Amino acid sequence: MSTSNGDYVRIPLSGSFDDQVDSEPQGNLEHETDVGDKQTDVNYSPLTIKFYQQYFDVDTSQVLARLASAVVPNPRTNFIQNSLKPRADLYGPFWIATTLMMASAIGGNVSNYLQSRGEVSSWHYDFQKVTLTSTVIYVYWCLTPLVLHGLMYFRRNSVKSQSNNSESDLTDLLERSDSDSSFRNSKRVGKFFDILSTYGYSLTIFVPVAILWMIQINILQWILFLIAVVVSGAFLVFTLTPSIRKEYPKLATPILIGLIVVHCGFSLALMISFFHGSPTVHHSVTQTVYANQQNLMGNSKQISNATNSLSLKTKS
Repeated sequence: MSTSNGDYVRIPLSGSFDDQVDSEPQGNLEHETDVGDKQTDVNYSPLTIKFYQQYFDVDTSQVLARLASAVVPNPRTNFIQNSLKPRADLYGPFWIATTLMMASAIGGNVSNYLQSRGEVSSWHYDFQKVTLTSTVIYVYWCLTPLVLHGLMYFRRNSVKSQSNNSESDLTDLLERSDSDSSFRNSKRVGKFFDILSTYGYSLTIFVPVAILWMIQINILQWILFLIAVVVSGAFLVFTLTPSIRKEYPKLATPILIGLIVVHCGFSLALMISFFHGSPTVHHSVTQTVYANQQNLMGNSKQISNATNSLSLKTKS
């Protein structure tokens, strides 16, 4: 604004306008970009490879922290909420199951060799143990979480179908109809991967135990068995109890007991089937005993024939 003398006087603008013009972003753009990237990752369809790649994108420090949480379970912290979030991983569980399979197969054959030492003349590596151990471990690791997740999924759908007559549920259905179906599918698969990752990390304690099972001390083997069952079972119970109680308030206890029974059965099968009594050893022992019996029978026949011939000569 100019005065009568020709000078110019600055008129201050309003504070709100100055703030709008002169203010700069306070760092929210980068945060919003990160959130958008995460949402893009989550929105990948389960039918694409990129959806599964994100579950193998994990740091070594994260895997080590999750291994420690599985070996030393804490009832005050939930593994899924405190360790797996924001995303579970399948890298660690896959290699845990694979390492356990190799340790069980190799350790079982070494244990059977030590048991059969001095009893058989020759010993052969039992390759069937690799097939058997891999089948049992991978079936237990994948099938049990799949059944548990299926129960929760159908239970959740049945509850929603029973309450669809209310106005709030109708609004919820309208909101869901407008949402992206791929996002819902990825969310369901993500919940399944949470349980799958939990079961995979629960096998961590069995890796060192499978190696120590080669020690030929029966009482020590059973003590190690109890330690592995208690540690891994407690880890599963502490992690899965909140979700199961939320979905099944009245059936939570029977379901947890069933999971514990299945887990104990897997642990017992892993110990007895793979570290006690190899079919190769039993077959070799049976062949040796049978050969000895045949030799004894042949020797007895020779002795009887010699006795008969001697008696005939004596009579003559």
